Amino acid sequence: MKMIYNAMEFLTKGHWFECPNGHVYAIGECGRAAQKSKCPECNADIGGTSHRLDPTNCVSEQMDGATRSAYKEDMRTNYIPDEMLDDLRRQGFR
Repeated sequence: MKMIYNAMEFLTKGHWFECPNGHVYAIGECGRAAQKSKCPECNADIGGTSHRLDPTNCVSEQMDGATRSAYKEDMRTNYIPDEMLDDLRRQGFR
């Protein structure tokens, strides 16, 4: 695992995830899931959509010691959850 981690040095802490069966994979760019795929080891769903990680996946602590993803939504300033934003838009707020 250490050799893989070192080869992927461009990834900052929190870009490593695990499928439901514990197989490790990485998400590049911002570290948020933008597409679904299948684990090459067990064919389980990996990734996610709309920057939301599949709920059966989790951050992998074994690669870099991260306990959360690189991008934590609740740390953004003035963050409004998508569901609330959709409700506000339906009510005519912009």
